Formats: sequence, C-alpha cells, structure tokens
Amino acid sequence: MVRVARELLALPEDRLDIGEAALRLGAFVDPDTDGPEGRRRVELLAGQVRSLVGGRTDPEYRIRAINQVIYKENRFAYDKDDLVGARLDASSLWRLLSTKRGNCVSLPVLWYAVAERLGYPVAMVEAPHHFFLRYEDGRFRSNIEATSGGGEASNEKIILDLEIPQEAISSGAMMRSLSKKELLGALIAEVAARLMQDWNLGLAARLSELALTAHPRSMTAHWNLALAYNYEAAMRSSVRIPGEKAASQKKPRVMEAARRALNHAQDATRLGAPPPLASDYWTKVSNLGDTEVGARKPPPRPFDVSTLFAPGGKPIQFALAVDPVIFERASREPGSVLGVCSRLCGPAPGNRCAEFRPLARGDAE
Repeated sequence: MVRVARELLALPEDRLDIGEAALRLGAFVDPDTDGPEGRRRVELLAGQVRSLVGGRTDPEYRIRAINQVIYKENRFAYDKDDLVGARLDASSLWRLLSTKRGNCVSLPVLWYAVAERLGYPVAMVEAPHHFFLRYEDGRFRSNIEATSGGGEASNEKIILDLEIPQEAISSGAMMRSLSKKELLGALIAEVAARLMQDWNLGLAARLSELALTAHPRSMTAHWNLALAYNYEAAMRSSVRIPGEKAASQKKPRVMEAARRALNHAQDATRLGAPPPLASDYWTKVSNLGDTEVGARKPPPRPFDVSTLFAPGGKPIQFALAVDPVIFERASREPGSVLGVCSRLCGPAPGNRCAEFRPLARGDAE
C-alpha cells in the first residue's frame, strides 16, 4: 500500500489520473475493487457526456450534461442508508460504481474523474468532512455539489451551512481549489482515516505522512497522525513486553510519541480545525445545492485540537482485542484487518494470534 501511494505521488501532475488513483487507493479498504472494470465504467460515463456536449464549450451546458449522465441516466445517488459513512469501504470509488450509492468523497471523485477525462477545468475543494467541485476557467466559476445532484451552491452557503471557521479559510485548508497533487494527498489521507477506523494504526500513520508531502494543509492527515501517535504512547505505557527489565526504559519513547501527537494536533488547530460534527451535519451536506441561505449567523470558532493531547499527561488507554463487539462488527466489513483477525483468531481471551505457531493451510487461505 505504501509503495502504491509513493508511485502515485511520484507522478507529475500532467500524468496523474485521479480516477485511476482513486481506484487503486480504494482497493486498500475495498478488496473487491476491479480496477480495469472501474476504468471502463468511468470511460463509458465520459463517453456519454461527450456525446451530449458535442463541440459546445458553454460551462453551464457541460455541467448540466455531466449531471444528466451521472444522476438522471445512470442514477448515482447519495447513500442514505449510511449517512455517517460508517462502512470501511464507504468512500470507495469502486463501491460507488458497482452499487450506484456513494458519499461526499466518492460522488465528487466520480464527477471529477468524468470531467478530468473530458479536459474540463474542474478542481476539488475541501470543507469539513466533505468535498465539492469547482468549475473555473478564468471567466466562469461555479461550485458543484456532487452529493445533491450536482446542484450549485455559493461559497457563502457552504461556509454557513457547514460551519467552516474563518481560520480554516484563511489558512487555505478549506474552500480553496486543490491542485491535482494536493487532491491526491487528500485522497490518501481519507484512506488512512478509514484504516484508522479499522485500527490499522501503523499503516494509517505511514500513509498520512506521505499525504502531507503532497498536501501539507491536510487537516485529515494531521488528525490521523495525532491519533496514531497518541495511541502509540498509550500502547507503550500500557503493554509490558516479555523480558522487559524496567518500565522506565519505555518513558522516552512514550514521551516522544506524545510529543508528536501534540505537534500534529497543534498543526490541525493552526489550520483552523472545525468543531466536532453536529448530529445533523451529514443531512445538511446531502441537501446542499437547493436555495440560498436566508439569514446570516456568526461563524464558528475553530476547535482547539491540541487540548486533547497533553505530553506528560496520562495517555488515552484503549482496549482492542478484549471487546467482542468490535470483532463482531469487523467480521462483516469487507477488507477489514479486524475482520481477517476475527475470522482467524476470534476475540480474546483465547486469541490464537497470541500463540507462537505456524499457520495451518486453511488459515493461510
């Protein structure tokens, strides 16, 4: 997975294909991904739009044509059975292509991938836990909400509805058109967040570090790393290694992990991290693009992420293997690391992974 991310990041922007990248990255959390078939389906959608547009260069007509093909003719839509994106593969482009139900990552990525193949001047824009698109050619500019049928929404409406702190706008972390390379970094950070959800902490941290090389203002990557290092501090302070002579030997490493967690939390705070999600946040996201907001409200204050992480303080303690609910839920998730572990080993106590033994043929399969 790290090799794939590095290969994608090494590509120059003029050779970077976001649709292709999204399919390759999505395979990390959706093992059913069929890359060649996914590319074929995206090309088919682009061909349908091309037939509708012909030689027209009118931006509004192009936008309407993409909306017609994606939402009307092929009936792609927001997955209202999973509004909070709880599934591990919720943001997978392949899942969207195969089920025609997606979220505020996969739907904008599909819209972008189609526009990308047609050479339209479209960029992705980040908002809190959300992406939207922006068509901009120097004379025409329009925000496109892929989660609500491709409707248009002004910057003001998005800022007010999604409660984006002014600090996040001023820092360029949100409401700014991303370059292709920055978008790639954002997609890598999104996959890393999914891996964090599956407690694949080490891989999530490595991918998040790579994401920051392309997109240094990615709050998602900084938040992933703050959590990953904090969990590392917790594990180092709570797990006794067999043969370890003294707990004091672990203290420097615990403090270093806690320091890194705090640094990334402070970076997220400086970028203008938004407050935690409100209960109706995803409903708002899925309904954007209808009418302009009628009344102004004061912008929210940024959330001080760094208050959650204190070096030298008691690190967050967590139990992973002892919770049977986690394993029961993970066993149903496609591509889940915990799913594999739960099927092979079951929950603790009695977890066979704790025993030093070679895998049987059936286990390996």
